[in-house]
Amino acid sequence: MLKRVSIKVKLTLITAVASILALVVAATGFLIYDQDTFKTQMLSNLQSEGAVLGGTCAIAMSTNDHIAVENALHVLQSQREVQAAGLYTPDGKLFAGYTRTGIVRSTIPVRAGQDSAEFSGDTLQVTRAIRQNRDPVGTLFIQSDLQEWYTRRNRFTMMIGVLVVLCAALALMIGAGLQKMISAPILQLAAAMREIAAKQLFGTRFEKKHDDEIGELVDGFNAMLSEIEVRDQKLMGAKEQAERANLAKSEFLSRMSHELRTPMNSILGFSQLLQMDDLNEDQRDSVDQIVSAGGHLLKLINEVLDISRIEMGRIAVSNEAVALQDAVREVVALAQPLANQRAITISVSSEFEGKHVIADRQRIVQVLLNLISNDIKYNKEGGAVEIEVVETGDRTRITVSDTGDGISEEKHALIFLPFERLGAEQTGVEGTGLGLALSKRFAEAMGGELGMLPATTGACFYLELPSAESSLQLVENESVVEATPDLPTSGPTSTILLVEDNLSNVRLVEKILSGHREYRLIVAMQGSLAQDLAREHMPDLILLDLNLPDIDGDVVLERLRADSATATIPIAIVSADATPSQVERLLEAGAFDYLTKPLNVKAFLALLERTCQPKVKSA
Repeated sequence: MLKRVSIKVKLTLITAVASILALVVAATGFLIYDQDTFKTQMLSNLQSEGAVLGGTCAIAMSTNDHIAVENALHVLQSQREVQAAGLYTPDGKLFAGYTRTGIVRSTIPVRAGQDSAEFSGDTLQVTRAIRQNRDPVGTLFIQSDLQEWYTRRNRFTMMIGVLVVLCAALALMIGAGLQKMISAPILQLAAAMREIAAKQLFGTRFEKKHDDEIGELVDGFNAMLSEIEVRDQKLMGAKEQAERANLAKSEFLSRMSHELRTPMNSILGFSQLLQMDDLNEDQRDSVDQIVSAGGHLLKLINEVLDISRIEMGRIAVSNEAVALQDAVREVVALAQPLANQRAITISVSSEFEGKHVIADRQRIVQVLLNLISNDIKYNKEGGAVEIEVVETGDRTRITVSDTGDGISEEKHALIFLPFERLGAEQTGVEGTGLGLALSKRFAEAMGGELGMLPATTGACFYLELPSAESSLQLVENESVVEATPDLPTSGPTSTILLVEDNLSNVRLVEKILSGHREYRLIVAMQGSLAQDLAREHMPDLILLDLNLPDIDGDVVLERLRADSATATIPIAIVSADATPSQVERLLEAGAFDYLTKPLNVKAFLALLERTCQPKVKSA
């Protein structure tokens, strides 16, 4: 409860509570002592009174004088604390009794008891023998209440209560003043610490004003600041060196990309021109070797640059719901010519239908194509490649297995290392040893995993990615695709240009617009077509994906904004990258809006209404 309370309040409360507790404990002890003393005195007084009364009644008891005994007992009326009294014959029978007004007669015992003096409940009872010349003549019983003690106790308690309140107030006032000696320097130190943490002022030092533990705290804090300052300076130096190194690496990659690709352009270009000439068999074989080696070298350059970009964090992935059936169908179509050359059969499980994963479509195609190509290249003639899928919880696993010789267990640890071909370089199979290393990095960048499974024959690799629900299914589940009643539906009145290469996303937009006939949709699956289509159709809105197969979406945005004919067309970015810095950058670059994938259909329809609706109403 006091965790968030200021140290000033805590110190004040400690002073006040300690003072109050000490006073209460002292008062309680005094009250117990007073109670014991009072009861002892009360018992002594009642015993003395019984002795006097017994002596007075002894003669009357010996002569069996009832009147004298009754008169002696009624003298007790002057004693307000005495409730009852009784005199008993030597054989224990009640001889005479007295009860105070309001006290029932049955309070007096019927038979005499043994000599005793004890507190019973709210009363003090004394029983003693009456003697005359040492001979027993009867027994006297007297009972007194404790009202005097209760009155005394209540008065004392009230006085203690008043003292506790006064002492508490005094302790609070004194504590509030004295606590500043401890809390003030600590609070100043805490405030300074917050300011240092916020502004990173590690060069600040505090003046030591006390030689006690607080002074030691200040010394320790100053020493800690000195240590942090030294480390901060070292880290800043290391950070600057790292930034310079990253900048140099980036510049090196850019320069190497240019320097390596430029001569390769000439090598491959002129060698392909030579292939078109009339060459003899030896010349054609030499030229084919140049083209083949040049293509291999270009692939190696591309893969090396891709791995370097991944390690630098420069390759971004655009994760979205990808239909596995479409992706696998595309990969198989690309790999089929290579499989045909070696009479290898590619079989695909029918369970791919309807399954979706969260991935970058281009990258998943690249990874699967690498796996299937390897299974074809390292397979036996007339072998088989099998592609299967299985869902495990919230993830989907795609397996690619072959009927080749497989990979020995001792080489499993080397599979995903760059440039490691596991001895395949001694065979006639072409390769760079970068495909699996690059694919593993792509899989991890997409939030997935690439690995190898045990297999009795051949090799079996798997790609595991987060499962996803179809974007179209999400639309159907939300039941938000409804025609807008106040818009004309006789024919298209607004044109939308969708720049998107993912067929699943294209179908999603088509599905959304299927209930809105006032919109006409034009699709460009390459960024290079966007500008021409925009100039030709002058759409009311352009939906632009960032991850396109030929050029980046931000380049398309820049071109559309630089063109006077398309500069004023609203452009909404539709991307799986939802980082605030990315959104801010593209909005500043001229984007009208930024929608993230998975697409929020209501937000999408609201965007259409904001951009296209005014034109419809004014038409």
